[in-house]
Amino acid sequence: MQNDIYMKEQNKKELLAQFYADLANGYAHKYGMDEFVGKTLDKALEYSPKNIYANLLKSTFQQAKLEYVAGQLGIKNLENPEELQNIRFYPRALALLQETKAQFSNIDNLGYVPMPEGAYEEWLGNMKGEANRQKSEALAERMKQINAENQKQKQQEALRKAQEQKKKESQQSNEKAQYFPIDPKHL
Repeated sequence: MQNDIYMKEQNKKELLAQFYADLANGYAHKYGMDEFVGKTLDKALEYSPKNIYANLLKSTFQQAKLEYVAGQLGIKNLENPEELQNIRFYPRALALLQETKAQFSNIDNLGYVPMPEGAYEEWLGNMKGEANRQKSEALAERMKQINAENQKQKQQEALRKAQEQKKKESQQSNEKAQYFPIDPKHL
C-alpha cells in the first residue's frame, strides 16, 4: 500500500494495463506460455509499470522462457550453480537470465511480499466474521425499523379506537341529552 501497488483507485491507463494482464493470464492458462503472453504483458507494463499483477506474470513468463531455453541448452537445474555456469557460453540465454533477475528485483523494489501460509485463511476468516457482523448489524437495524413501524401502527390503531370511542360516547350522550323544547303551559 505504501508503494501504491494495492488498494488504490485506478485511472484509465492502469485499468487498461490490468485488462492486458488478465488477457495474458487467461491466454497462458488456456494455450500456454508463448510470445503473445510476453507482448501482452509488455503492453500492460507500458501502461502501468507498477502493476504488481502484470509484473508477477511477467516474471513467471520470463522464468518459464528461461527454463525452456536452459532445457534446450542441456541445463536441467537452474538452481544448481555449477550447471548455471554453463549458461555464460550462450549470450542470449545469459541476457534472458539477467532480464529475469531484473524482473524479480523490480518486484522486490515495488515492495511485494508473498503472503505467508495460513495468513490468507486467517484474513478470509476475519472477512467472514466482519461480513457476519455487518449482516447482524443490518438485521438488527431492520428489526428496529420493523419494531418502530409496528409500534407506530399500534399507536395509530389505539388513537383510532380512542377517537371512535369518543365519537361513540359523544353520540350516546347526544342521544341521551337531546334537547326537547319545554312548553310552559305544561308546567
